[in-house]
Amino acid sequence: MQKSTKIILLILIVVIILFLPFPTTITVKVPYQEEVKEEVPVNYDYEHYYHSVGLFDWELEYVITIENVDNTGGTFTVTVKFYDGNTLVYVASDRKYIGPGQTETFRLRSKGLSYSTDWETRYRVVPDIDPPTKIVTHFVTKYKTEYRTIYVNLIQLLLGKWRG
Repeated sequence: MQKSTKIILLILIVVIILFLPFPTTITVKVPYQEEVKEEVPVNYDYEHYYHSVGLFDWELEYVITIENVDNTGGTFTVTVKFYDGNTLVYVASDRKYIGPGQTETFRLRSKGLSYSTDWETRYRVVPDIDPPTKIVTHFVTKYKTEYRTIYVNLIQLLLGKWRG
């Protein structure tokens, strides 16, 4: 075999090795939508205050007006804790159904408090509103891993062009 034939044969082998495709596996993150259901409280607005009531049977009254601004109705529970300093004296609670767009007023009165000239600083009123809940559905994008086989040659691999 002649030297030029060997060189041509060698060049041909190198070219074939460089351009011959071979399989390789790549990892691809594929997006998909998933439906998620979540329990959330209904939307509402409120105004509240408390004041002293009675002459001989002196107590405090907590007044809260709740407006259901959601398109879902339900039962709202209002609980009020009345404190004398740091001591819990009384707990009052009430429940009412409030439909979409409706407004209801809750009036909760203490028991066991004494008249005090400094009642505004001595007594503490701590309300808690427990609204109804509803189920909302929304979609979130998640990703799953897929393995794909592609064919690349040595030049593409060396130049990093095979990842696309």
